[in-house]
Amino acid sequence: MKKIFVDIYLAFNLGDDLFLDVLVKKYPSCKFTVNHIGKNYDKFISQYNNVNRRKYTAFNKIAQRLKIADSITNYDKVAEEHDAMVFIGGSIFREEDYHHSLYQDRMKMVREFKRRDKPIFILGANFGPFETEEFLNDYKQFFKLCDDVCFRDLYSYRLFKNLPQVRYSPDIVFQMDVNEYKNVSNENKVGFSIIDVRHKDGLSNYYNEYINSTVRSIELLAGKGYECCLMSFCEQEGDLDLIKTIMSKLSPDIIKKV
Repeated sequence: MKKIFVDIYLAFNLGDDLFLDVLVKKYPSCKFTVNHIGKNYDKFISQYNNVNRRKYTAFNKIAQRLKIADSITNYDKVAEEHDAMVFIGGSIFREEDYHHSLYQDRMKMVREFKRRDKPIFILGANFGPFETEEFLNDYKQFFKLCDDVCFRDLYSYRLFKNLPQVRYSPDIVFQMDVNEYKNVSNENKVGFSIIDVRHKDGLSNYYNEYINSTVRSIELLAGKGYECCLMSFCEQEGDLDLIKTIMSKLSPDIIKKV
């Protein structure tokens, strides 16, 4: 059984949870280890027979912080114990304030697998937003070390199409079997995927505009007889709190249709 180390953002975000679901179901004969600190995902991953997580203790965290021992970023040991590495996620290559530390951590992982001639895959990602050539060039070097880099959008693919390992394919989640939902009757219902834009660099300035435009859209659609469903896909990032803020700005008559 092949052992695969998976670097994935786990914060009870629907999209990333679906990425993991598709991946581990597609390769049931592989054993996957997710790179996640904390026990809050143990219940979720327990539904899969071929998934576990790296085991960390409070002592590991303290020792890492005090630089007594390295048991969190000891990727040499990780690379020894696994046959391949997968980075999977959507917007995982954004230029943020913490770019340099994240980039160094990723390079450390990749170099350990590369040193042992073990394959590295990037699946389901898009690139950006970014502002500097430095960021772009950093990841050109990063992708050169990988064996397969699959982007879910053509814009990202075209940025790196000269690299032989780069390719394009539609979003991984589109592979999901949705046959059981095809016979659901059509209703006058509109779904709103709500995010807290303050969580995203470059979008926080549009916070009030985002709320007001969403409120206007709900009022317009409700006035035309539609039921509006506000959905939080990541409570940890503040989606649910923003839904409550939007609801507070709706009149009682409109709320009946939300």
